[in-house]
Amino acid sequence: MNDDVNISVLKQVRVVLCGCRNEGVCVIPSASQSDIDVINQADLPRFTCDCPPRFTGTLCEVSTDGCLSNPCVNGNCVEANAEFSCQCHTGFIGATCSTPSDPCASRPCYPGVHCQVNVDSRTHYTCGECPTGYEGNGVNCEGEERAVNITPLFQRPFFSFILLTSC
Repeated sequence: MNDDVNISVLKQVRVVLCGCRNEGVCVIPSASQSDIDVINQADLPRFTCDCPPRFTGTLCEVSTDGCLSNPCVNGNCVEANAEFSCQCHTGFIGATCSTPSDPCASRPCYPGVHCQVNVDSRTHYTCGECPTGYEGNGVNCEGEERAVNITPLFQRPFFSFILLTSC
């Protein structure tokens, strides 16, 4: 008997547009027949995203790498556990290295010499003139040592008096 039977199998394929970002993996719950029949994207079955390290959020859109946004204005960013810290370049301070430091704060000039911050760079300074009797560039000043006449203790009259009375 030759019965020509045409059997056809119809397979329906479910396509879900997954919105996971930053290489997140779309996780779709088990499909039911009603999920297969959806037409509009708004009616798609709900999905979740399995986010890679350093990303979080519903769609893995939030970076947990504190340095990703380049927060250090004048420095290098160091990331650790979703936190960051900045190693500031010379002449800058603050959490994001955005504040010019005061180069005169370290007192680079010779004692008593005025330190002036250069307005153009804010990272350089100029020292004033050395004190009277000294010569130099304001950072290093040299001059004559002033001799101080100190009479040795045993030659002082008071000490001699004590010696005479203690005999």
